[in-house]
Amino acid sequence: MHDDNSIINTTQSWIDQFIIGRNICPFAKHIPTGKIKLEVDNATELLHILEKISLSFEELKLNSEIETTLIIYPNADKDFLVFLDQFYACDQLLEDLQLRDTFQLVSFHPAFCFDNADTDDAANYTNRSPFPMIHILRESSVTKAVDTHPDVNSIPERNMAYLRNKPSSYWEGMAY
Repeated sequence: MHDDNSIINTTQSWIDQFIIGRNICPFAKHIPTGKIKLEVDNATELLHILEKISLSFEELKLNSEIETTLIIYPNADKDFLVFLDQFYACDQLLEDLQLRDTFQLVSFHPAFCFDNADTDDAANYTNRSPFPMIHILRESSVTKAVDTHPDVNSIPERNMAYLRNKPSSYWEGMAY
């Protein structure tokens, strides 16, 4: 069992070394230190997860000092598909609260697997993380980043090619 500080430190290291360090997300390096909120939620029940996500939406609406939030679920189901169902419920909440134009959600999970991909496809590491988590992004920030990037559509293909250059076993554990 990890304590919250250890979970946050591991996640921050994953962001610094893998997401930013390997340029998986070219936009992440432009977010100033202190503007990314990392929060641990030990919830496992969907109702609690939805309540936390809703509170995080409110906090982001009220606090412009926070650019983006990563809610880390260390006790979430180890089965990626079970977690994905919970993520889809959070995404539906975003829709139900009419916040689709305000926020965007992205899921990360240690066993993340793209639809129709083999579980050992190294490209899955673009969304594999040390712990299950949900990333809340401001839609305005995403729009600004996309509008200022010379070729945003090339990012996923670049990541897949980069990660597939080594076998999945190479990335296992290295990504975090």
